[in-house]
Amino acid sequence: MRCRMAIDRTVTGFDVRPVENDEGNLTALKVQRTARVKRVSATGKTLDYGSTNDVGEPFEVPIGHVSDLIRELADWPIWYATGKDG
Repeated sequence: MRCRMAIDRTVTGFDVRPVENDEGNLTALKVQRTARVKRVSATGKTLDYGSTNDVGEPFEVPIGHVSDLIRELADWPIWYATGKDG
């Protein structure tokens, strides 16, 4: 009889929330990195979802720079996929 074991997997995510001023206008986006440890059986079934915890300090992206951030997030994977990295 073969013993099957469970493994722990670290799941990293990002929590993005709006930042508003006193008048209710959107001024920035706050980005917080999160992590949780999920227990998974050898067959891939989730045994324990785990609890989500914040990792490090959140950072804010001013609303005027969100389009620049989105452009950079799209450009870098394309740059590497086309082989221009070397």
